[in-house]
Amino acid sequence: YGSALSALQLNASVVDEIPGTFLYDPPLGTRLDAGVKEILVRFEPTNEAQVDVASASALLTVAKAPLSITVDNLRRAAGFENPTFTATYSGFVRSESASDLDTSLVLTTTATLESAPGNYPITGKIGVDNNYVITITDGILTVADKRLPSASWMTPADIVYGNALTATHLHAMISGGVDGTWAYDPPIGTLLDAGTHELTGIFTPMNAFAYSSANASVIVHRRLRRLRQWRHHAEHPTDIGDGCQ
Repeated sequence: YGSALSALQLNASVVDEIPGTFLYDPPLGTRLDAGVKEILVRFEPTNEAQVDVASASALLTVAKAPLSITVDNLRRAAGFENPTFTATYSGFVRSESASDLDTSLVLTTTATLESAPGNYPITGKIGVDNNYVITITDGILTVADKRLPSASWMTPADIVYGNALTATHLHAMISGGVDGTWAYDPPIGTLLDAGTHELTGIFTPMNAFAYSSANASVIVHRRLRRLRQWRHHAEHPTDIGDGCQ
């Protein structure tokens, strides 16, 4: 399939080398579809007054052309939808493409949104084609490990003893717009003793298939509250003797 008819196929002859012309149907240069085809020939002698016109036919087998399809290897992060699967074709003739095949290629995989990191097959299936013998090489979908969110936590100002922890102190952040929640230890509302304390936070992403948990910590200092002391002095008068005024 794909090769044009040439003198190798259109090679009728007559005995005694009678001069004349061979007319073929289909003619020289024709590209036939695959299968068994009938070739007709008509011999027109130069001297038709002495020699009759002759006809003949022959069967020609046109073999299918080999076509290989290689499914492309792809990669995605865990927790995300599968990408659009693609394939590479090799062996088309006559400037043909995938749209010229009798059936369309179907690509599937066992990987889903919830699939753990690892390698999964991308399988290709296609029906029988009239003009091509098709072989398919499957591809691989690599599901990458979960992403680790980037956490940061600015050191909060010192806390005066007697004041509780608030959102002003527990304000760890995640970059990249990853949605999720923070859990703090100690939690908001806690009253700390005076001294140095470590605050820790654990970030739980909303999309646990795509992102792993992240940790952050910071040191906070709690200062003593300064108290004003008032001293009260009692003035005791000197005893007064008898006769004093």
